[in-house]
Amino acid sequence: MGKLARRHLRKLTPFLDDDHLLRVGGRLGYAEIPYNEKYPLLLPKSARLTELLIDSTHRKNGHPLPQTVQYLLRQNYWILSSQTFIKQRIHRCIPCFRAKPRLATLIMGNLPSFRISQIKPFSRTGVDFAGPFQVKAAMIRKIKVTKAYICIFVCMVTTAVHIELVSDLSTPLFIAALDRFIGRRGRCTDTRCVENAVDNQIRWHFNPLATSHMGGLWEPAVK
Repeated sequence: MGKLARRHLRKLTPFLDDDHLLRVGGRLGYAEIPYNEKYPLLLPKSARLTELLIDSTHRKNGHPLPQTVQYLLRQNYWILSSQTFIKQRIHRCIPCFRAKPRLATLIMGNLPSFRISQIKPFSRTGVDFAGPFQVKAAMIRKIKVTKAYICIFVCMVTTAVHIELVSDLSTPLFIAALDRFIGRRGRCTDTRCVENAVDNQIRWHFNPLATSHMGGLWEPAVK
C-alpha cells in the first residue's frame, strides 16, 4: 500500500482494491458499467493463471480468433502484452491446428475487351460520386463553409481520373458536370454509372443495386 508502481505500469494507474487485488485505474468512476469493466484485474502475461484464463476463454467460446479472445478477456482482465501472448497460446491449440482450413483462391475471369483495347482515353468511362465534403465558398464579405460532392470519372483503359466538384446529387448538376467533363476530355462512347444518366449519344451501363464490388475501377478512386 502506498508504494510507487513500476515505470511500465504507471500509465495504467494501478491500485489495490479492498481484496488487495491489483486493478487498472482510469477515469470511468462515474460510468454505469460493472466494476470489473471499469477497473479490470491486472495480470502478468507469464503467470500460469493467465494461461489458464486464455485457454478456458478460447475453449468456452468455440475457439475464436485471438482478437475475439482478447476482447472477451478485456471485460474483466487486463493482461500485459496480451495481443502477442494470446496469439502464442492459441497457436498451441491442437483442435484449432487440426481444423485450420486452407484458404481457397479463385481464378479471376478475363478482363473485358475495353480494358485492353487501344482506344482514346476516357472513351470508356466509369463514374461515381463521393462525399459530402466541407468546402469554402468564396463570398464578397466572408468565406462560407458549405457541403459539396465530387463526381469522379475514371478511364476504363488507362485508369486516369477526372474530378468535377458539384454542390449536390441532383440530376441537373450531374449533367452540368458531365458537360464540363466532355468539354475537357471529349465525348465518351460508353459510360458505366451508378447514380444518374442523360441522353447524350452515350451508351449507359448501370450496376445493379448493392453491387459495389462491380466498380473495381471507380470504387478505389472514391477511396
